[in-house]
Amino acid sequence: MYLTLGITLPESIRAPLAELQHSFWTEYWEPVSFLMLPLCIIGTLPSRQAAAELDHALSTLPITPDMPLEPEHFDVFSRNETISLEVRVRSAQLRHLSLKTDTLLKRIGIKPVRPATPLTIPFCKVSQVAPEDISAWMQLHHAFRLPATTVSTLTLFSSWKTEQTVHYTEEESYPTQLHAS
Repeated sequence: MYLTLGITLPESIRAPLAELQHSFWTEYWEPVSFLMLPLCIIGTLPSRQAAAELDHALSTLPITPDMPLEPEHFDVFSRNETISLEVRVRSAQLRHLSLKTDTLLKRIGIKPVRPATPLTIPFCKVSQVAPEDISAWMQLHHAFRLPATTVSTLTLFSSWKTEQTVHYTEEESYPTQLHAS
C-alpha cells in the first residue's frame, strides 16, 4: 500500500476544480482522478508495526484547528519526468504541519519518499501537451480564483496505479486535537 498524508479538499474548492477539469482542449490533458492537497508522500511501509506506529504518531500529532487554506494560482511543475499543472496553495500553518509530519515520520523510523514542496493541489498531467497550449490555457484561466477556507483534519490516503490513472482511498482521518504544550 502506497501512502500519502494530505488534506481532503473542502467542497468549495474541490467542486470548481472538478468542473474546470472539463475545460481541457484535447485528450492529451490528463486530469487527476482525485483532487486533494498532499502534505507528505510517505510511500510503502515496511511492516504492520510501522503502520501501527504511524497511526499512533498521527493520532497524537497536535493539529491546529481551522488552518487557513488559500489557493493562489495555477503553475506548471516537473516531477519524475511528468509535467503537471497544479494549484499553488499558501498557508504557513499547513507548510509547518507538512515539515512537522516529515520530522515525525523520521523519528519513528519511516523515511518519507518526499515532502510535498511547494504545497500544491495536483490538477492535471500535461506531459504530452504543447507548451504554447499550456501557456494559452493558463492565460485564459488567469483570473480563475478559488475561495480561501480553513481545514482541521489530516487524511491518510492509500493509492494504487492502473494503466490510466492513480486511484486514492481515504484510509484514516485525524481531526483537530488540542494538546498541552
